[in-house]
Amino acid sequence: MLPEPSPPRWRERASSENVGMPLLVLLNGGPASGKSTLAHLWAQERPLALSLLDVLRAMIADWERHPVEAGLRTRDLALTMIGDHLAHERDVIVPQFLANTTFIDQLQKAAMTSGAQFVEVVLLETPEIAERRVRDRAARAERSGSPNVVHGSLGTESMQEVVQRHREFIDSREQIVRVTPVDGDVDASLDRLRRAIDARVRSADRCRPAD
Repeated sequence: MLPEPSPPRWRERASSENVGMPLLVLLNGGPASGKSTLAHLWAQERPLALSLLDVLRAMIADWERHPVEAGLRTRDLALTMIGDHLAHERDVIVPQFLANTTFIDQLQKAAMTSGAQFVEVVLLETPEIAERRVRDRAARAERSGSPNVVHGSLGTESMQEVVQRHREFIDSREQIVRVTPVDGDVDASLDRLRRAIDARVRSADRCRPAD
């Protein structure tokens, strides 16, 4: 006989964090901004939470040579997994560099369908820090012999242009939560992310009508 499943995590958190439903967090941010690392660490604090999309993308053969096509296919696969995970009342965080609403709208729909709360967060950095991070990643890729997917995905745009275009898009998102990472300090950056998400969740709970 199988053991009884444990209570959903959001019920365990409800009394201490004022949470009443699973979370779907979009963590937006520029190339090499640390969003995948922070998403993974945030998920590790919430048992059975799911952090997408890098793991899925890596499972697609030859994705490095076809980053755009692999990225789009990964999103399709991710949406199916996200919906299922939220339906089982577990949290999901999605680290992605987005400058248009297509995938964001799909995530919002997945949250609504599953009865989850959608929180949109962005990591904001200066163009200088973003440029240095991309250079550092390129150097690590060269040393390891791995493809430099970040530079390949930027096309002919400079990092200044990428950051500016991304900032213009972010400024059009009224509900987005802005987080400035602490350069070189993952723990402090994670703490800022955690606090920002928790604050948005508490704010939404206060605005939600009582049953």
